[in-house]
Amino acid sequence: MKQCWTCLLLLGAFGLLASVQLFRPPIVGLADNGDFQRAIGRFGYAQPQNEHEPLLRFVYVAPVYTMQPLSQVRQKSHEFFTSHTLLVALAVGVSRITSRSGTFFITTMGAVHMAGILAALARLLFVTRYLRAHLFFGAALVVILTDVGYLAYCNSFFSEPASCIFALWFTAEAISASRKQSLDGKLVAAALLLICAKPQNSPLAVPLACYVYMMPQRSSVRTRIATSTLMLLAAAVVLHSVKQEPTLEISYNLLFSAILPESRDPRADLEAMGMDPELVRFKNTGAWGANSGFHDQQVRTTLRRIGQTGLVAFYMQRPTRLWRHLTTLFPIATGIRPECCANFTPSSGLPPGTHATTFTVWSKLHEQVFGRITKFLLLGLCISFVLYLQSGKPGSLSNVLAVLSALCITAFLTAAFGDANEPVKHQYLFNLLLDMTLLLLLASCRGSLPQIVCAKERNP
Repeated sequence: MKQCWTCLLLLGAFGLLASVQLFRPPIVGLADNGDFQRAIGRFGYAQPQNEHEPLLRFVYVAPVYTMQPLSQVRQKSHEFFTSHTLLVALAVGVSRITSRSGTFFITTMGAVHMAGILAALARLLFVTRYLRAHLFFGAALVVILTDVGYLAYCNSFFSEPASCIFALWFTAEAISASRKQSLDGKLVAAALLLICAKPQNSPLAVPLACYVYMMPQRSSVRTRIATSTLMLLAAAVVLHSVKQEPTLEISYNLLFSAILPESRDPRADLEAMGMDPELVRFKNTGAWGANSGFHDQQVRTTLRRIGQTGLVAFYMQRPTRLWRHLTTLFPIATGIRPECCANFTPSSGLPPGTHATTFTVWSKLHEQVFGRITKFLLLGLCISFVLYLQSGKPGSLSNVLAVLSALCITAFLTAAFGDANEPVKHQYLFNLLLDMTLLLLLASCRGSLPQIVCAKERNP
């Protein structure tokens, strides 16, 4: 009973702190970076046109969206299959019930995101209530999730909140499955939704499939193989749904914003990839930035031929370049305040591009402490993955810690060799998984692993 009251108090604290930021004026959110229409455009909504300030949406959070002709606002060329659509559809449904004018308020999306996080957090606190350090674990998790670096995503159409919701839910179900030693539908559903939250999450299917197959359980081998295959198929579906144009944008950014700027001889690199050395003139440009060569026909033809896999292979064949690329990311990879995304609406009266300065304790810790030891954190994750994988015991947290470490490393590498544009934003899932892994590690240090998750049997 005491543990239940503690869980309710922690959930209440999260709800209060989140509501203050998301719903009390001036609301905190994230400005559009150009990606919002792929999420909300399919439902016929868009920001109202502002002829006097056409770039206002990039420096302020848009508080309202209005119904417009679907042919004008939908961007089919940039849409892809994602589980985040379930949350957006739910928010649209709520908006159509509560708003008679047909206006969609961004806070409606924030409320749906917050409710999802609250539900997943409740499940995680429930399954960890028998941890000896459950109060520390829960309180720390509330502080982390209410930091503006994570919470501001709720008042936006970015798919990162979906990753947060399903990552929390998966962690909870993984702990529950470890204790029961059985594979159930909730664990599989959480894993599939996490994989499908955005294309960047697709590589997570590999460690998740291995985890499902290798975890100690009473399920048959056939069931485990089928479940693992399902996860890999889900990842394939998501990747296949990404259209050619976004793929070209990602390849362009990786080449001209990462490979060439990090090179000591960019012309030689272009020649090695069979490209015209004169294309070096586009170095340090993004696909949609100033002086971009994204629409240059030669560039587009070559990028179609090489593809993103060819650019990643370029790094893999050159270990020194691979390491150089990683070292450039170490100082910024642990930042959780997305770059170039303002936090306030125009009605706040604050200057364009203003970032929130309250509820930033955890994000400052990430920037000022974690940013200095990123490579050691990654090394520690690799070591803990090996150790926990070898020491896995039925009913312990070892398997959960092993899979979280593997997911964390996978998320970092995927973001590192994915889109070079907005690297901090793309490391969102890495940082969230890192925080949860560290919390569970600290909580598990308070007692032996088998005792932590088997306490329920001893204390009915």
